Amino acid sequence: MITLHQILSMLRSNPSLQEVTLAGNSIPDDDDGSSFRVPLAHLRKLDLAGRPQGVFTLLHQLDCPRNMDDLTVRLSDVTAGDVPEIIGPNVRDYVQRRRSLESGLGLGFSLSFYGTLIVFVGGPGRAGFSPSAPEWMDTYVTITVVRLGRGLLARGFVFDLIAYLPREDITHVRIHKELILAADLSAKLPYLRAIHFKNTRSDFIFRDFDRDEMFLHLQHLRITSGWQFKTGGSDWGPFTTFLDHLMSSGHRLDKLELDGSYHIDPSVEEKIRGMVGELTMTMTPVDG
Repeated sequence: MITLHQILSMLRSNPSLQEVTLAGNSIPDDDDGSSFRVPLAHLRKLDLAGRPQGVFTLLHQLDCPRNMDDLTVRLSDVTAGDVPEIIGPNVRDYVQRRRSLESGLGLGFSLSFYGTLIVFVGGPGRAGFSPSAPEWMDTYVTITVVRLGRGLLARGFVFDLIAYLPREDITHVRIHKELILAADLSAKLPYLRAIHFKNTRSDFIFRDFDRDEMFLHLQHLRITSGWQFKTGGSDWGPFTTFLDHLMSSGHRLDKLELDGSYHIDPSVEEKIRGMVGELTMTMTPVDG
């Protein structure tokens, strides 16, 4: 098996590299004592795969440009202790080097059917954090967790990682599927300005709408989905009740975007329009 020293030596011999990919868990997680730094002034993209210890040990010894376009780490066999000991501090330091002091932070979370967790950390992006555009975030680092160790759940990994980021700067979040309950997320991130949900059932998101603290700090709420609302199955009740609760608490939504395939009664649409500052409905309505 290739050693860390050999990897560093090969990289040092090619200082003009612009893209580096070390895939297939090829990075050893045993430190052989190599301590020399490798300058890669022209590097634009870096993709590393392996266990957390090996990946971040290698990353720590690379002098990468501050404005490097994309850092991707693919981690396997992640344990609960890896987040506070290795992953969290390294991600925090990297994000602090990348971001501008004026901009906020954006987070993205996706959990696949096969259990692969993907976490994006970056800025809100020039596209206004549009959920339908690939430029929804200027990504600083992408963390793909292929295998979570025993006793470590995806939700716990996400919340542990958030603890290492400046919560007051996290302004945008995008969630794919039912990874995180909205009430818990809003309680941990009180400065959110926009949340994007994709492929998430409305009755699941808003079932706790009567909790006083839920979404009270949000100025914008954007919901994107693959909802298929058909006659007899389109229950907008939890959602409109949620909007009623927000209005009664003095926290009317400035902007709401519904993006997907849906069925909505005209009277319900009119009611929603009267409860938010601006309503945008895109994509294709389906017939009842």
